[in-house]
Amino acid sequence: MAIPTRIAELADIIATKTKIVDDYIRSHDLPSLSFEANGSLAVPVPESATEVIEAQHEVIACTQELNELMKGPTEVLKTRFVADILEIQFVQRFGIAKLIPLDGAMSYEELAAATGLDMIDIKRVLKRAMLNHFFQEKDCKVAHTSTSRVMQENEAVTNIAELFTEEIWPSFAKTVEALDRFKGRPHVPEETGFSIANNTPKGMYAFFSESPVRMERFARAMGGFAATEDFSLALTGFDWTKVSTVVDVGGAWGPCSIELARAFPDLKCIVQDFEDVVAEGPSKVPAELRSRISFEAHNMFDPQTVVGADVYFFRAIFHNWSDVRCVEILRSHMDALKPGAHIVINDKVLATPKVSPPWAEKKSRTMDLTMLALFGSRERTYEDWVDLIREASPRFQVNYAGPPSHIIDIVWQ
Repeated sequence: MAIPTRIAELADIIATKTKIVDDYIRSHDLPSLSFEANGSLAVPVPESATEVIEAQHEVIACTQELNELMKGPTEVLKTRFVADILEIQFVQRFGIAKLIPLDGAMSYEELAAATGLDMIDIKRVLKRAMLNHFFQEKDCKVAHTSTSRVMQENEAVTNIAELFTEEIWPSFAKTVEALDRFKGRPHVPEETGFSIANNTPKGMYAFFSESPVRMERFARAMGGFAATEDFSLALTGFDWTKVSTVVDVGGAWGPCSIELARAFPDLKCIVQDFEDVVAEGPSKVPAELRSRISFEAHNMFDPQTVVGADVYFFRAIFHNWSDVRCVEILRSHMDALKPGAHIVINDKVLATPKVSPPWAEKKSRTMDLTMLALFGSRERTYEDWVDLIREASPRFQVNYAGPPSHIIDIVWQ
């Protein structure tokens, strides 16, 4: 009997795993996946349905592998297009998605009149974007798909797209140059792809502090990430029922504290961030939660001003900073810690290669490169986290709730 080829194996896996996802969607009467304008804007499967999520991830990984095997390595390298990002930047910067009505279409002439752009340029970009299911053509006019509809209806995604195309993309283009120019030296925010792209000797945060417009863009994108991520895993990855007071350090305008306060009625949260960031926080908090969520301007590198809280919570903060600076953050909190207090870090933990599905691992590795390009920082393995925390103080006991919550619980002894 002939041994099945890899492409035949992949086809079988894709069929089997796709059926698991499709059966779940059908049995729960969820909307079918489609690129039509009225299609679902996200795969309607909750993270708690772990078997289905694993099947989804395997389908993504196997279809990508099959796609690349069918192309061959030479064609794969030739067709990894940066033009995909150009399309998103074009649509985002000129507000194309918001111009086109959800239940209608616009001609290329109308889009040219509305944007002031040359009609030929609009056509050449959008016609390629349509090959990525980003808009579609109906009766020679431009209409929405579910993909383009996201950028009209979901402000969080639009804010993330703006950060990617206006800040991260230029920084990526200069990252290899930064590695070459500053090789042999420890990574610092002042010597990154971002600093070269912006012709500045400053790191991103220092540079943005002098540009309110770009700082606002960054803050909106961070709020976008918080709004689009499944926070439920953080709610279950730590026992919040034994907690009275949480200090949400670097918590922006408080999206994480809002979710915590909703889930645990006895919890009080103090959100700390830069003064201009927390200023808008109170307006974001639902009326029924305002008595339990307060805001305070604070620099996390300064000594912690809230003494004796049960938990000091950091979500997606430490990966923005080098090991040396992370140690400084931990040490800046030590005088405020009572015995048994927790520093809870909700940050990605890089898995050993080939443990996670390739698609999930690629997302984490992409974020790792993003941290390199913007901050000279990194994502970390569990061993990296332990080394960093122990360097801060031997009094820290490290507990780790592995995937999917990625909660690192540090207890002050």
